[in-house]
Amino acid sequence: MQEKYTAAELADELSGVRHLSPEMTGSLSMLDEASLGWTTRYPQLAEAHQAFAQARGQQWPRTRTEQTWQQVVAAADTLASALRELGDVRLEHCTQPTSWGTCDRVLPENGSCRGAHEHIAAAAGPMRPGKGQVWAGDGDILEVESFDGAYAVVFSRQFRQQQLVNRDHFGRRFQLVSGPDASVQWHQIWVEPSVPVADEQDWAGAIDAALLRGGKGFVVQEDPGHGAGFARGARGFELKVFGEQVVYDETVRALASFSPPAVVVADAHHER
Repeated sequence: MQEKYTAAELADELSGVRHLSPEMTGSLSMLDEASLGWTTRYPQLAEAHQAFAQARGQQWPRTRTEQTWQQVVAAADTLASALRELGDVRLEHCTQPTSWGTCDRVLPENGSCRGAHEHIAAAAGPMRPGKGQVWAGDGDILEVESFDGAYAVVFSRQFRQQQLVNRDHFGRRFQLVSGPDASVQWHQIWVEPSVPVADEQDWAGAIDAALLRGGKGFVVQEDPGHGAGFARGARGFELKVFGEQVVYDETVRALASFSPPAVVVADAHHER
């Protein structure tokens, strides 16, 4: 809902943060996510947004104090003032089709979508799964073993077993991330929480779920399977992100919006 607000409406919501309870971290998270898109079209908002994202990241129960709350309120007011200067404008979103559905990225001022490399021609039709491909989305990772034209035999990371998946799910609920016809670039990102958290597995799981929803990648598991934990090495949790540099950049920006924010410890970039 907040993603559809005008700049002035979102500013009013941010100004109202001072009236919230410091325990309402969910509301802060939604405001953080809603304002992130505005930095794509109006880069001058990036500094104010980053300050708000970092401040609200300190509202984790173990680190929350009266001082951190006042920092949240001050950062929200600063971001609200910057947004209010834009008036009643709304963000424009890309309507081009992609392999997972409508692109829906926020368009920058020049109107050129940063995800243009992922757009597909309307005449291309639905993407076909193929042997050796890996698809991400809908809370799962699917490795394609065969395809008969209607159904694909896949190996599910979530359920640790073979499954039959209708071809209509590919390009709609799942995005191609690896294998034949996939992007030639992929990235490894190692992250840690900016402050200690009570349950690191839950924290990493929230990042994994967000990556899967966007079809961008996943967090590496210790032993892929139903209920398996996420692997934490010497450099932290390992993320695998598939796509061009713009996808990597978007992911790194989004990592700052988690509670607490994810700090990038190391990264590596690859081409197939």
